[in-house]
Amino acid sequence: MIASPVLPLLTAINHLVAATPTHIEQIRAHAGRRIDLHVTPLPSCQLIVDSSGRIIEASAAGRADLVMRGSVLDALAPGLGRGERIRRFTFEGDPTLADDLRTVLTQLDWDPEDDLARIVGDIPARRLAGAAIAIREQGREGIARVLANIGEYVAEERQSVLSRARLESFAAEIAACRTAVDRLEARVDALANRAPPAD
Repeated sequence: MIASPVLPLLTAINHLVAATPTHIEQIRAHAGRRIDLHVTPLPSCQLIVDSSGRIIEASAAGRADLVMRGSVLDALAPGLGRGERIRRFTFEGDPTLADDLRTVLTQLDWDPEDDLARIVGDIPARRLAGAAIAIREQGREGIARVLANIGEYVAEERQSVLSRARLESFAAEIAACRTAVDRLEARVDALANRAPPAD
């Protein structure tokens, strides 16, 4: 059986693929093909494309037509679009299967409001989706404020913290000043030794 962390991923992918007939046909064209999936830190598994165009667990191990590697961090990386996330994965093996799978995964588009409407109805789904968007935006604004505060702190504190180059320059100036004082002291001593004694 597929380890529990991988099963929700497959369920979600199959749900999204099923929503678009062209995606189903693109995947169904590879029926019987095997994919070794290595998404760290999840356990590796072997998948197979079934005749309906779904990607399912292979019931028995076999030679993989494609090896797909990546990490959960790549899949969930914030600030990246779907295409950039998928490009972080490597695909080794059958180039046609790799291209079709990459294309489908890049184009998957989930409408959570539509899925939620099937369960709770249109109006509650719209309100829940609006609340989720508002929460997400507040989170983004909060992160932006924290980053701005950090930037302001760094800019202000930078003036009170000397860089290595400024510190070395300051040390060189002190050494030059010390040398000048030593020379001045030597001249004062020399002048004091030459002065006639006072009566």
